[in-house]
Amino acid sequence: MSFGLWLLVPLALLVGVALNLIADRLSPRGVTCSYCGRRRDCGGAWAVFAYLRRRGRCAGCAAPLPLRPVLVELICAVGLPLLWRHEGLTLQAAFLAAYLFVLLLLSVTDLEQRRIPNEVIFPALVLALIGAFVQPPGDWQSALLGGTAALAFFSLLYWLGLWFAMLLRRRVSALGAGDVKLAAFVGLVTGWPGVVVALGLGILTGAIAALVLILERHRHGEYRPGQTMPYGPFLAIGAALVLLL
Repeated sequence: MSFGLWLLVPLALLVGVALNLIADRLSPRGVTCSYCGRRRDCGGAWAVFAYLRRRGRCAGCAAPLPLRPVLVELICAVGLPLLWRHEGLTLQAAFLAAYLFVLLLLSVTDLEQRRIPNEVIFPALVLALIGAFVQPPGDWQSALLGGTAALAFFSLLYWLGLWFAMLLRRRVSALGAGDVKLAAFVGLVTGWPGVVVALGLGILTGAIAALVLILERHRHGEYRPGQTMPYGPFLAIGAALVLLL
């Protein structure tokens, strides 16, 4: 890796810091320790160094610090230079990096809070629309077709999920409205026919994870019909694979 790309590592760490701060601001717990309520060093800037300095323990109660802030910073610090090395310092690479950062942030919020925040997904949709029109000529048609197809397909799944929930007298649908918006974002950034592969990979990985989770809970006698899991990370995985490959 060249010296110039090494200079991207601090920038990538700063991006990771920003993503962590946004995720914490959107969380009801904020950056406080869930055990003692003390503000976590690892929830703010430079989580990697704070984690090492505290040896992975809260300064107030010695409870384990969460790994999410550290992992987000490390993913950014490693991923951004590698992306720039492969794609070059181009406008298209900048949009690709932004899309991947959005997918990472939404995966975090969905895993931790079971939601796709409008504060993130609506600006992301605007960014995807802008990116569709600044890419090489013709891409905007592919982006709009992909976004429309994903929105229509997941809207159908959403309403079918609501119908089944009402039929079975359950309060929770299989999909949330946030998943529909995330699918539209995936369609815009992967385009047509890439969206078919992206959503297919997301559905496949989600199904595998659900099967493993059901079998594991059955083994421990903890399975209950109607249990749900966050679906956003699997859509993000499918989109990221298509964007990178």
